[in-house]
Amino acid sequence: MFFADFFGYMLMVIEDAITDAGEGCGGQTELGRRVLAERFSVRYPKSLDEQQRIAGILDEAFEGIAMARENAEKNLRNARALSETALTAAVGGALTADWRRTSRTSAGACRPLSDERSWRGRETRAREPRRPVVDRPVEMPDSWALATPEAIATHIVDCPHSTPRWTHSGVACLRTTNFRAGFLDLESLRFVSEETYQERIARLEPEPGDVLYSREGGILGLACIMPPSFKACLGQRMMQLRLDSLVVLPEYFASVLNSSLILSQVTRLTGGAAAPHLNIRDIKAFPIPLPPLSEQRVIVAMLARVNAEIQRLEVAYRRKLAALDELKRSLLHQACSGQL
Repeated sequence: MFFADFFGYMLMVIEDAITDAGEGCGGQTELGRRVLAERFSVRYPKSLDEQQRIAGILDEAFEGIAMARENAEKNLRNARALSETALTAAVGGALTADWRRTSRTSAGACRPLSDERSWRGRETRAREPRRPVVDRPVEMPDSWALATPEAIATHIVDCPHSTPRWTHSGVACLRTTNFRAGFLDLESLRFVSEETYQERIARLEPEPGDVLYSREGGILGLACIMPPSFKACLGQRMMQLRLDSLVVLPEYFASVLNSSLILSQVTRLTGGAAAPHLNIRDIKAFPIPLPPLSEQRVIVAMLARVNAEIQRLEVAYRRKLAALDELKRSLLHQACSGQL
């Protein structure tokens, strides 16, 4: 006979062991899992009193583990929220407010934006860029200017509207699944032939510092930067922006695109569409708060420090969650082996 709570814990041990067995042999079908369950055996105390004592110990331990897990998950969410808060402060000017009060280099450094030479005479320009399109006033310091991607980019190029011809090796072809906020994840790449690569870079070959932006599908509204010494072409559902280095830093521009300021524009423009996508015309008119280059450098450095600390915290909290899961498993196996 079994004490009910103890029997429930035994089932957890069996399920855990079946999962491990399935992972060890590359996964199990439902039939295979049933066969394993039928053949699996576990030791248990016959005394109901002892079962009840063990269940009581596990109840108390698991309650503590649940509380610790809840706290770790809350701290993990808070760390991620801190990143969003820092980004919002950065693109609104609050992050560098103290720097502006003590710096003598901030005033008047946005002149290239209002100079006609910043847009006239470029091969990709036939007219003056449009004004930013906003759904609410954009608050920023007086020494900043409100720009658009069209005004501060030398090239804005959409990806080829065709599915890449994939190969087992060759030149990397990026997918939106490689996109992370501010950088590319190169762990899982797909490849195309050199011939396909040449076809897909016909309009513009990606270079280090180019900003890539996802404008369609499930991964929408995410900006990252082409890293140095990396050769790749564009897949689908993305676009490429090359910036005027006299006006804006790629790291700052990508941060603005990933901020709540632009994400709110993305939400407004896509609504609840089943297959959301952004028109390039709308992206060209995004509002970009533009500080002087000297202040952009300070913002980028500050955000890098914040993100490094957040990543450290995320690693620590994920390790804690994994340790709590392992502790729970260990207690279950101790309970069913007489070690408690």
